[in-house]
Amino acid sequence: MSNRRASYLEDKPTDRYQKPFQIDIKFDIVELDLLCSYVASENRSIGRGGFINIRRVLNIMNPSVYGNDKQCLDKLDFIRKGLAARIDKNLQIKHLILKDILGGMGIDVDLNIRELENTEIDWVNVNMSNILKYASFQSEADKGLELLTQLKSSNYASRGTVVDELENWVNNIQNKMRQAKAESTEDMTFSLKPEECENVIRETYRQATSPRNILKFGTQALNILTGGGVYAKRVYVLLGLPGEGL
Repeated sequence: MSNRRASYLEDKPTDRYQKPFQIDIKFDIVELDLLCSYVASENRSIGRGGFINIRRVLNIMNPSVYGNDKQCLDKLDFIRKGLAARIDKNLQIKHLILKDILGGMGIDVDLNIRELENTEIDWVNVNMSNILKYASFQSEADKGLELLTQLKSSNYASRGTVVDELENWVNNIQNKMRQAKAESTEDMTFSLKPEECENVIRETYRQATSPRNILKFGTQALNILTGGGVYAKRVYVLLGLPGEGL
């Protein structure tokens, strides 16, 4: 399971055509602040797949595009440590996430951490998805060109091997496209594939146990009576004699 998870979280070469590569993409300071808020947010619309896609983007991003820009590099370090807190340690509460990140960095970072709107979350999810899709085609382009060249130069008798390799190439691209899909908790589906199954189970547990699913009463007695407060998607009826509680 751990080996399969590692292969899912990182893009690693699997055959002679694939080589380690980086893309020269550069997020501006506003986008980096948005990603910092994303990894620390308690918004229920953010799922585990969103964090995984950001980590995959950072894994293939060329950090040299920032040169010696310490502010941007510190924010990138913050995002990486935030992803470790969310993915590896499964932290969900902002205070604990920030404590884990800043404790690991050992420095004070000028951050603009805030709760994100759903439109901002959607922008991050779609943007990361598009970057990964571009990177998938970029990493497979040389292999595809070589196979298509072989196909055009091969005769009918030798077509079988080339066609099989082309089919595997297309399937590999399709798998990467599915992995890069922008996540939405509204259309979350279940799959028995190890990496996808684990993500869905973790996300379901996160939503079920999230503190944001509970509405606290102003009266401690009612919180105790209801097991901590009113939970989302449950129906409660409070009954009492006339004049009680006034």
